[in-house]
Amino acid sequence: MIPFLKFFKFNQKANIGYVSLTLLTTGIRFFKGFVLMKFLSFQDLGIITLISAVMGLFSLLQFGFLNGGYRIYSAHPTTSKSVDEIIYSYFLSITLLMGLITVILLFTEQLTGTEFIYALMALIFGLILILNNWIRNRYIATGKLKTVNYLNLFSTLISMSLLITIPYWGLYGALLVTFSIELLFYVFAVFFDKELLPKKLNFKLNEWKGILKFGFIPFLSGVILIINTQVETWGIAKFISTEALGQFYLPKLYITLFMILPTAYSQLFFPKAVNFFSRKEFLKFKNLMKKYFFLNLGTGIFIFIVTYFLLTPIVTGLVPKHTLGIQYVWIIIPGLLLYLIFQPINLIYYASDILKPLLFSSIIAVSFTTICLLGLGLFGELSLFTVSLIKCIYYGVLVISSMGFILVYMRKLKSKYQEV
Repeated sequence: MIPFLKFFKFNQKANIGYVSLTLLTTGIRFFKGFVLMKFLSFQDLGIITLISAVMGLFSLLQFGFLNGGYRIYSAHPTTSKSVDEIIYSYFLSITLLMGLITVILLFTEQLTGTEFIYALMALIFGLILILNNWIRNRYIATGKLKTVNYLNLFSTLISMSLLITIPYWGLYGALLVTFSIELLFYVFAVFFDKELLPKKLNFKLNEWKGILKFGFIPFLSGVILIINTQVETWGIAKFISTEALGQFYLPKLYITLFMILPTAYSQLFFPKAVNFFSRKEFLKFKNLMKKYFFLNLGTGIFIFIVTYFLLTPIVTGLVPKHTLGIQYVWIIIPGLLLYLIFQPINLIYYASDILKPLLFSSIIAVSFTTICLLGLGLFGELSLFTVSLIKCIYYGVLVISSMGFILVYMRKLKSKYQEV
């Protein structure tokens, strides 16, 4: 067991189980990533990256319903079923609309048959991904970590059994493995817990506004960060090549895996932080932030050591054609570590409901990325080396700007902290 897991004092057994299974599923997904890199061409990896990017665009349409619903459940775990009804009502409506647009594009010959299949796949699994995010948030906010653990484990293990199809089916086998995880998670979740499914749809706009009140600004911040990924992905495809996207697959995979543990920590600490702050239990809140900081610091050290000793041997031994990507990983790591260690700053903003700094820091960081990528791309100077350097600095800009806004909003933070 990792020593720094001792920082989980609240609901300790369930929290440690959640993090341990997160580590296990991370290892399994890491192995899956290497299987993809071994058997797929750079072109096929680029296609998977583009489909994932389209799925990411689907998240742009959630407008804060997930964020707001999560905060409501965290502050008031016994809240009514209306939140679930609204979540399903909104996303089913959006899915039908996007499906109709996709069909129109097919019949007007704006999409080829293959592109239509890829778009439909991205749409369906984008919806499932969104609903799974809500299910995970709902369970974590209500303290049902053990259920999340089992769902994550079983869906990942069964999906990984399909890896055998990749050497025979190539790209299609890879798509089956990649997207079956989310499908299995959702099927298992709703099969064993019918309460997750709403009994009716809810289109009461006043109740929708109540959720968006808490979720819209965090959503905008998240949208801007998604835009950063989109700009980076399409910038590489446009100014370098789709094959370069495949060559950059290792750094993207590393970033995804790097963020799995921090994301798990954030999900565990978020409900408690919001709950403590909303109940004005500030001493508990302060102690929780200290634990969160030192947990992230320990995790950063642990990840760095594991990366230092294992990354090169694993890549050169299993997927030697991706050894070029190792240098890009090391360029990005300093920014990732800085971003990880100072995550408590963002949680302070969320818990205190002072959300504009999150939006402003995201805008500053993404503006930096966009200007650099477009500038270098238009002048023909963009390379995977410069993309990696920009990515590293991007994380640094996020942290520095978030810390800077602490000073700007200090008076408002103090007033909320001292409220009786």
